[in-house]
Amino acid sequence: MPDRLDDVAQLTPSEFWAVHSLVAAESWFEPHTHAEDHLAWMRQGTGEITVAGVRWNLHAGAMVWVPAGVVHDVALRAGADLLSLYANVDLRPADPSWSRARVLRTDRLLSALVEHLADDAPHPGRRHLCWTLYVDLMADATDLFDSMTLPTDPHARSVAEQILRAPGDPRGIEAWASGAGVSARTLMRAFVRDTGCTFGRWRTLARLNAGAALIVAGEPVHLVAEAVGYRTSSGFIASFRAEFGTTPERYRRRLR
Repeated sequence: MPDRLDDVAQLTPSEFWAVHSLVAAESWFEPHTHAEDHLAWMRQGTGEITVAGVRWNLHAGAMVWVPAGVVHDVALRAGADLLSLYANVDLRPADPSWSRARVLRTDRLLSALVEHLADDAPHPGRRHLCWTLYVDLMADATDLFDSMTLPTDPHARSVAEQILRAPGDPRGIEAWASGAGVSARTLMRAFVRDTGCTFGRWRTLARLNAGAALIVAGEPVHLVAEAVGYRTSSGFIASFRAEFGTTPERYRRRLR
């Protein structure tokens, strides 16, 4: 928890505010950053967000955490209802995982609290209490593992869906392309064009997301590593730390 929760009641609008955006047509917000931490909640509809070259699908209920200073762009499809909450960096949860972008699973209490914080002029005392509860709930929020963008190209999409079903499949791009009836170059181009990731990067993310879900479910790390295609536990742990900012065991303890 942050050390400055007592300062919330004194925050000015430039340090803490909320923006509600309802779009009736497709919208795209070009790459940009914020001086504050940004929480974007897709209350209705669908969209996409690209952070550090990784594109995530956003469906209704998904929350995206984007730390201050991180470049991102947002695409909203027609009818999307997006609620954005901005806050001073000093008020974020203390765990190092909050220094990277995350797609979060929501629950009713957290959702209702975010809506309440979006009021135009909440009483300072109530804002203090709500923000304290918000930080506490956010500290325990779990990652959403079904938000990866799938290619629209039919050959690449078939390969992606097979990888999601069996992330430990050891085949390289040449074998995947041959099975899909296209060249490796064609398959690679489709992944980059449709997802913003190379085939290798996309598969790594798919494996790590699958591994994170198994870790949270209580599976031993060595079995998780094998299940998602890593030859050694150390290799899986190193990749997991690079992506999630912590080790699998610490990640499990924090979420359980």
